[in-house]
Amino acid sequence: MDHPLISIIVPVYKVESYLYKCVESLLCQTYDNYEILLIDDGSPDACPQICDKYAAENANIIAYHKSNNGLSEARNFGVRKANGDYIAFVDSDDYVEPSYISDMWRLLDENKADIAVTRVQREYKNKERRITPFLSDKTVVTGSEAVLEIYFKQTVGWHAVGKLYKKNLLLDYPFPDGYYEDFAVMYKILSACETVALGDFIGNYHYICRENSTLNSKIIEKHYRVFDICDQLSVYIADKYPNDKAFPVVIYKSAVVQILNLTNTDKATFKKIFNKYNKYFKRNYKYVKSDGRLTKKDKLMIKLLGGSSVVFRLAMWINNLGKK
Repeated sequence: MDHPLISIIVPVYKVESYLYKCVESLLCQTYDNYEILLIDDGSPDACPQICDKYAAENANIIAYHKSNNGLSEARNFGVRKANGDYIAFVDSDDYVEPSYISDMWRLLDENKADIAVTRVQREYKNKERRITPFLSDKTVVTGSEAVLEIYFKQTVGWHAVGKLYKKNLLLDYPFPDGYYEDFAVMYKILSACETVALGDFIGNYHYICRENSTLNSKIIEKHYRVFDICDQLSVYIADKYPNDKAFPVVIYKSAVVQILNLTNTDKATFKKIFNKYNKYFKRNYKYVKSDGRLTKKDKLMIKLLGGSSVVFRLAMWINNLGKK
């Protein structure tokens, strides 16, 4: 049977030093029927010319140019332009292994799934590589179970990359504007699925952690959007998982820790955010302390978030020191 066309969508903005490696890795895919959509989001550097050059030299590459409206709209634009019934995303400063698409297609096809989900390998400036741990003993889950696997157990990440989607899901649930767009929409996409396939592919996707990325920057007003998303998620959890009292606590924990772990966070800002949720964690720790799904580290983190900001800041400093 012929393989269906898969559209790989690559939003492009101010990444001229990374773009060649990204596109070259996509041209080496072992899957035999795919197109690459390079979505130039009004990039002010040489990226538009690079996109056009690749499109002129490769029949399966299409370059689109649009005014700058951000990552979410670039992805949504690509979905609307895609010719394939299946979609994969690759960020233009990342790169992938030759089997990236073929592995996800096999996972999706063999399990008759709506989405195939796998891990990413984070790569840092100091050459350190970290792979999101795969903690699930399941390969196929329902959409409802997948939300738990990804948002609660964090078996794999909720980011848009590292996944192969049926196109209609992305048309029904486009990426919203603003920071943390993946976090804000992925649970909606997963909930609409009958079947989600989880794959343990080590290092197929190389996620480059740049110093000027969203999560390696000073806190600004847009970062606080993550807490609005947590509020929306907690409403969803109350409706879909009414007896799971630990789930929303874990969601807020993930958001607070992520924000507090941003570089260049001054003590006053750190304390402001910590104090905002301190009573929440103290009040709800009872729901997580005996939950067998959580690791000892997760429980300790939530316990510390309900305690002293000074102790928590010290604990985070020690934890980050151990990663260097």
